[in-house]
Amino acid sequence: MFTCKGAYQNWYAPIYSFGGDVMKTAVAPVQPFFLVKTKRYLKMRKPSSPIVHYYGFSADADSANTVMAVPDGCVDILLAIEGDKAHGEAYGSVTKCTAIDVRNGADYFGVRFMPGHIPKILDAAIPSLINGSVPITDFSGGADLVEQIALSKNFEGRVELLQSFIGDEWRCDDLLRQLIAVITLKEGNINVAGLEAETGYSTRYINRVFTERLGIAPKLFPRVMRFQSLIQRLNERCNMSLTDLAADCGYYDQAHFIKEFHEFALVAPHEYAHVVDLENYWSKIFMYA
Repeated sequence: MFTCKGAYQNWYAPIYSFGGDVMKTAVAPVQPFFLVKTKRYLKMRKPSSPIVHYYGFSADADSANTVMAVPDGCVDILLAIEGDKAHGEAYGSVTKCTAIDVRNGADYFGVRFMPGHIPKILDAAIPSLINGSVPITDFSGGADLVEQIALSKNFEGRVELLQSFIGDEWRCDDLLRQLIAVITLKEGNINVAGLEAETGYSTRYINRVFTERLGIAPKLFPRVMRFQSLIQRLNERCNMSLTDLAADCGYYDQAHFIKEFHEFALVAPHEYAHVVDLENYWSKIFMYA
């Protein structure tokens, strides 16, 4: 079943439990511009795994044939379905706002993984996917998945198929997961020196872990999480002024805030609400229970 999500309902601080461990995070990464392309966005959370959520939408036939992806630190699997045909890619995080091609009128279905996590079935290192993608058919079982997804006509059936493909085995370095948890709990407001103090590992080693295992430098990843925290607050229609909101999220220099926001979103902060159509944003989201 699904319910319409018409207002913000505390999506902060979700808890992910897997492999006997519990990972808390104050940031659940989102792609707000995906909703610009559609009149209805389907969403199913999986809080007991490293999955942020499954999602689906139909690309409006009368809008541009690209959608903007913002940095989120995540790997996604995204499939396009047209009639009885489908194709899909495993996408790594972008490091700046980037256009992704979409086919007008096609149905899209995907899943987003928590930063630093990738299912073992995807035989690719996370750094190799940064700012890029790999066809899902390149992976074992990918061709069968694409064929089955094309034949499935409902969201819940597609979730079951993709969940079966993903399985229960994950790849994530323990130290990287610990570092990411610290950064997300602080909503990106921590630098490498702070990570060194929190974990006891040297700056040099932390840099190596992020570069080799995530593909995003430890100076950039907190900025991405801070930006994600900010846009989530903007999406909930926070009544604070942009200046106060920016300061509350850790941006103390307005010029730097505006420059970084434009780098990650390709719009100015004061234009964001109009571009993503916040008046109708939440009415488009249908949550599956």
